[in-house]
Amino acid sequence: MTKRPSTKYRRKRALHDILVKLNNHISQRFGIPAVGGDADLSQLGPRLTEEPPTLLTPAQTAQMLGVAQKTLANWRVAGTSGLPHISVGGRIRYRSSDVNNFITRSAKASTSDNGGINRG
Repeated sequence: MTKRPSTKYRRKRALHDILVKLNNHISQRFGIPAVGGDADLSQLGPRLTEEPPTLLTPAQTAQMLGVAQKTLANWRVAGTSGLPHISVGGRIRYRSSDVNNFITRSAKASTSDNGGINRG
């Protein structure tokens, strides 16, 4: 007489079968390669292998830019500064790359340089 698999094993096997079907469906639906247990994740695209961005608090960003945190808040509300922000769990963060780009874009050759903006 053969031993019947345990309930725990049958549940794990059923979950595994469902996940395999879902994996195959997603693969077919979106045209991406199916991922096996030991698959190389780099085949799914560069997003999975890139480092996550460094996020700065408003205090760190204000210090980098030499402005008050209130100024950053005003810029966020007005939406005119060109400095993107991210809300993570209700907290405001800035990508360090965005802050560096903002600094580069803000560079002026003279006090009359308007950054290429024609104001009439």
